[in-house]
Amino acid sequence: RSSDLMQQSFPKPVSDSLRGLMQLVIVCSHLYFAMDHPPLAFVLCNKLGTTVISLFLFMSGYGLAISLKQKGKAYWNGFFPRRVWGVFSPMLWLSVLFQLILWVRHEYTPILRDLLLEGRTPLPNAWFIFALILLYIFFFIAFRWTKGVKQSILLLTTLCVAFIAYAYLMHFERAWWVTTLSFLSGVIYAYYEETLYRTLSSWWGLALSVGLTAGIIYSNIELLLLIPYLFIPIVVIALINKTGYAQWIQRGKRGYVRRILDSLSSVSYELYLLHGMVIYFLSAYLGRGLLFASTVIVSSIVLAYLYHWVLNGRRHKRN
Repeated sequence: RSSDLMQQSFPKPVSDSLRGLMQLVIVCSHLYFAMDHPPLAFVLCNKLGTTVISLFLFMSGYGLAISLKQKGKAYWNGFFPRRVWGVFSPMLWLSVLFQLILWVRHEYTPILRDLLLEGRTPLPNAWFIFALILLYIFFFIAFRWTKGVKQSILLLTTLCVAFIAYAYLMHFERAWWVTTLSFLSGVIYAYYEETLYRTLSSWWGLALSVGLTAGIIYSNIELLLLIPYLFIPIVVIALINKTGYAQWIQRGKRGYVRRILDSLSSVSYELYLLHGMVIYFLSAYLGRGLLFASTVIVSSIVLAYLYHWVLNGRRHKRN
């Protein structure tokens, strides 16, 4: 029964179709800080940026847990090469390239100490990748070394809280820790989907979620911001279903818009990795206006497709 509900509440075609669009929101949210006078669209993307990141983390935790439920112990075979190295290696090659360019230009380059003690990454905006890899490792520890779902979730919660405490006490940028619990929420949702979806998709569940979020924002207590991102992704899923998007995206006919969404989603990770570099270098030559923003978006998408092609070519050769 839960697997049937999974297909109803957040099927894979729906999550896959959203990745590219969500990534464009992230690109525009970062452009907001790079522009002198960002238009309203970029302001809105900046407001939505943290929610989008929380949804990405939720989808990651949800996907890991669903795969584990479906495959059982066989899921752990090749977990690190497939999951951890599969995420880390594309970032590694670009980090090396970026650092070499900075070295040639005699610019300061962050080192390991900066990453561990200050949260400064060797590639622009790569904090998300480091945090995600760490959460993957936490998931492995929690579900591979314990017996029982509740014990695993408890251990995963402990590890997530420890990471949040470290990032907060070391004064890492807030982005490092504020959405961490969304990953935990995705894992929990995979095991208790029916109850959580029914609760948070009800009118009183939505009203309570909005009220609690508004109250926490109004309180201006920074650490309390962790709480809304436990349930915000589930609320987003409920709204996706209520608006009919989930039903539309799963129809048999693949329309023009659907093909664009799917194509963009296929390079969403590469787009995230590359757009920070593009912003960094183009901001020195194109000013900080609409021409700059448009060029960044187009260039980042083109480079994402090229890098995707390079990565897939390497994988095919190894196979």
